[in-house]
Amino acid sequence: MAPQVYALEITLRDGAVLVAKRRYSAWRELHNEVRDLHTFGSGPDRPLPPFPGKASFSRQTPAFLEARAKAIER
Repeated sequence: MAPQVYALEITLRDGAVLVAKRRYSAWRELHNEVRDLHTFGSGPDRPLPPFPGKASFSRQTPAFLEARAKAIER
């Protein structure tokens, strides 16, 4: 099975749209960096949403991959 790549559309304040394509591990690394550098909302009651967990190779069914893609998008 080929590595899964997740594409996210990012809309900037000026209306420009960027498409970023990365593997799960790269999105997880970015999430951890952002979480460590910033506070969201008004503090601990509005944290960055948790990043979806990793699954073993055997659990990577189409349904699992779809659910993980939606969780990464959030």
